[in-house]
Amino acid sequence: MDKVVISIIIPTYNHEQYIQQAIESALNQECSYSYEILIGDDCSTDRTKEICQYYTKHPGIQLLSHQQNLGLINNYRSLFSASNGDYIAILEGDDFWEKNKLAEQIAYLEAHPNYGFIHSNAYLLFENGNKTLLHDNPLTPREYTYKEIFTSNRIAAVTVCFRKELLQYTDLDRFESLGFKTIDLPLWLEFAQHVKLAYIDKPLATYRITANAISNNRSIIKRTEFETSNRSILEYYSQKFPTPGIDQRFILEKFYVKMYYSILYYGTFADMKIFSGVDIPLARFKRLAIKSRYIFVLYKVILKLFYKRV
Repeated sequence: MDKVVISIIIPTYNHEQYIQQAIESALNQECSYSYEILIGDDCSTDRTKEICQYYTKHPGIQLLSHQQNLGLINNYRSLFSASNGDYIAILEGDDFWEKNKLAEQIAYLEAHPNYGFIHSNAYLLFENGNKTLLHDNPLTPREYTYKEIFTSNRIAAVTVCFRKELLQYTDLDRFESLGFKTIDLPLWLEFAQHVKLAYIDKPLATYRITANAISNNRSIIKRTEFETSNRSILEYYSQKFPTPGIDQRFILEKFYVKMYYSILYYGTFADMKIFSGVDIPLARFKRLAIKSRYIFVLYKVILKLFYKRV
């Protein structure tokens, strides 16, 4: 048997609607490199495990089925540990790839040994069927640096492929102990300290935007947990790799701006207490914007009631 060059890891949890498309997009890669597909089902409560088991008849697919929910970081840990390839490509269970994704990325990394990590443009697919590009601004950085990722992480996990050797720099135990709710941001920040990051300006993958995803959840409680986790990640890396222009003030303002938009779209007036005593620019105007939102919503309700009567 040929040596495995690429390990495709598919972490999944309750993705019965999407997991088949994800797996099929991995199997349909037009790639001359040998690869394995490792699926980590984190104790799904729907038909995800059943669908994954069907695909294990394929010799290149292995299912790691957990008997209890391990959580995101430990699910990734099991997949990383089981991988045999020189490269790792991430395909979460609700996303999918274009057929040429792996071929283009591995060819680039093989030709450029000073690069250890590559990502691409992607389609964002919304629940209503609308699609848009992740990177549609010509000013978007093409080769992200550590500081650029720190300032605005626009690297989607579904677009990523990296050299497995980079995992030696990561501390998943530390990530877990600090309560990180996501793994991609700390991985990218860590990798950017050790290798150059390449970018292919083609949409080689589709990232599905769903209401239940941790980074897009419409629950203000879940959003707060996610943004608080991101704040912890940035605080950890600002201390691990100090960088000019990146300090606690910057991180705090970034956190409150994120929370402001979360409350604006999904929160209530009661959630505004998070801004009490906060000394950041424009806080007063943000409060006014929150109130404006509710005035607008009330206006729409009144219009609907009026037209129903007419």
